[in-house]
Amino acid sequence: MARSKRICHLIASALSVSSLASATIVSRTPFRLPRASSEVCSWWDIPHRPELNLNFYKQLIAIRRDQPALRNGSYEALNRRDADVLSYLRKNPQSGESVLVVLNMSNQPKTVSFDLKPEGITGNAVKPLLSNPSTHAAMPLNAVLVAPFGTFIGAVK
Repeated sequence: MARSKRICHLIASALSVSSLASATIVSRTPFRLPRASSEVCSWWDIPHRPELNLNFYKQLIAIRRDQPALRNGSYEALNRRDADVLSYLRKNPQSGESVLVVLNMSNQPKTVSFDLKPEGITGNAVKPLLSNPSTHAAMPLNAVLVAPFGTFIGAVK
């Protein structure tokens, strides 16, 4: 598995863990990569790139803490036919915002279209919570642009 895909799996795992009590990101304790064979590495092995450093993970944890959908929401896999893009919806158990997570695991920019009406999402735009590269403008759900090896996490209603 390419290093960039391993990093995307780490990000996906950070958002979908049921308890962060067991996730230690500030120690030098080795860990096993999700979905990898027996490869062991340390958090300090990850290159010092803005999207992979400790501040990025702190932002992920803060978003998870602030978004009930990431803590208690149901998981809906999206866009299953695109092998280069991992995307899913964490649906809020109440009536608040749900969270759309899109990870581009290719070296090309990707524009992904989502129809979330079957999941009960009536809005047609997604508000960025965290993205790499950073964007602050809402995007239409029919044209979510994700940079090469980029991450997009946004709130939808």
